[in-house]
Amino acid sequence: MTIAYIISLLYLTLGIVLILLGLVILKENPKQRLHRITGVMMFFAGIGPIFGAFGLLLQASPEAGTVIEPFRKIFILWEFFFPTMLLFSFVFPREIQKFREHRIIVPIIFLPHIIHTILVLTFSSPEAVRSLIDLDLLVERFGVVIQPVTLLLGFVLSVLSLVYRFHINFFALVNLLYIIVAIAFMVWGYGKLESPRQKKQVGLVLWGIRASVGLYAIAFLFPILKIIQTSQLVSHLLTSAALLIGAGSIAWAIIRYQFLDIRLIIRRGLIFSFASALLIGFYLLIYSQGKRLAPPILGENVPVLEIIFIILALLFFQPILGGIERIIEKCFMKDRLDYRNVIQNLSRDILTTLDTETLRIKITNTLKEAFSIDDVELLYADRKGHFILHRGQKTVVFHSTEKWLRELHTAGGPIRFDELDSRLNGDQSLGSLRILHPFLLIPFNYREKMMGALILGEKVTRSKFTTEDMTILNVLSHQAAIALENAQLYEDTLEKQRIEEELGVAREIQKNLDMFKVPIGTWIPFILIFIFSYVAGKLFYKE
Repeated sequence: MTIAYIISLLYLTLGIVLILLGLVILKENPKQRLHRITGVMMFFAGIGPIFGAFGLLLQASPEAGTVIEPFRKIFILWEFFFPTMLLFSFVFPREIQKFREHRIIVPIIFLPHIIHTILVLTFSSPEAVRSLIDLDLLVERFGVVIQPVTLLLGFVLSVLSLVYRFHINFFALVNLLYIIVAIAFMVWGYGKLESPRQKKQVGLVLWGIRASVGLYAIAFLFPILKIIQTSQLVSHLLTSAALLIGAGSIAWAIIRYQFLDIRLIIRRGLIFSFASALLIGFYLLIYSQGKRLAPPILGENVPVLEIIFIILALLFFQPILGGIERIIEKCFMKDRLDYRNVIQNLSRDILTTLDTETLRIKITNTLKEAFSIDDVELLYADRKGHFILHRGQKTVVFHSTEKWLRELHTAGGPIRFDELDSRLNGDQSLGSLRILHPFLLIPFNYREKMMGALILGEKVTRSKFTTEDMTILNVLSHQAAIALENAQLYEDTLEKQRIEEELGVAREIQKNLDMFKVPIGTWIPFILIFIFSYVAGKLFYKE
């Protein structure tokens, strides 16, 4: 088994995994633009190493001389990875509004690569361009009269041949430009992010793309610029590695950081199946080598060998699979488990929070981080039954008589805004709510009373809220309703206590004033003594 064969097998396996991952992403939510673009990008990233693997095998085969040239032409299809990468940067981490408004951007982005593919598939070399028209045959048929025309055609074909040669040699610069622009857009989006979790996702993807750009430059750009020289084999290896690192970083972000909200069961099943297949392959390899090596040592008839392997499989196969599953949970699903722990900790924390404003801040900030949501607002009822919303420095008051509040209370659980809008037939009461750009609304119902509501915007990834998300939010809404009830009762208790204290101070002041209320008869002797003393002083001290 040669090194080329081992590398080809490795690239073939990884390419298939990338394509399967792209299909999983696309199948998860094909209606979302981000899922569609990412799925197609992973597909083109996967066919790169697959074609590279076949190319290595063909180069190692002495009988594949006639097949290599057509294969090289087909190999350029993986270059569509670069325009899809640019499209990906338009929607992640934040979708550029102009991309949504101007659909012509997509064909414009793909146009250079379409032209490049047509040229490569049509012409095998610059000489093939010049041989489009047989100029000698034209002169032979039409004589000297046609000679000026043939000279002009010859000049045009020579120019096209030079353009073709330049195009083939320097089209790598176009791909490099695409990636540089894509990185610039993603860095711009990265600077707009506030969530640490989203920054981890985007930071990892940016690191992978930068590494892939470096490898791609070494494989194609530097040899063209005569900075270094690499063999064709090394160029294919570096190109495949560049694609694997760039797309692999996205795959790792999906698995490790819940990127694109791929469901846990899909991610776990894909990785666990791959690990199980490797374990089974390793077991069969040991079994086949054991059967080959055992007869010379133990004799020809060793039927007990099969029984030993079956016993070993029964004893160790399931525990090893269990260990693999635990390792996968620990290494790959940690962020998802952290996400659950954050919600569970929030559920316990809010039940001990007795300040309404503190409660609002805790819930909104945690949900923004855990679900990667653009905007989260919390309404809570005041003592008059109105619903208060604090948005920055502004306070918005919704009257309890508004139709959408009554409809939300009746719904009793999470409801999409577009569904609420259809139920109310675009009622005018939704105008003040529409300003918040709501996507999902969740009422806080407790004892047949609505204590408040959550207004959730869309996720940053524009992916849907899964069934698991809805379940967690529903449970959280019941606990939040109890917490708001407790906070309101606590505030009422504080208010009563404050009133009692004020009344007590008033009673104490009144009591002190009552000490000075003496009957008028008690004061008459003192008044007479004062008058007598004054008159006597005037008489005795009169000069």
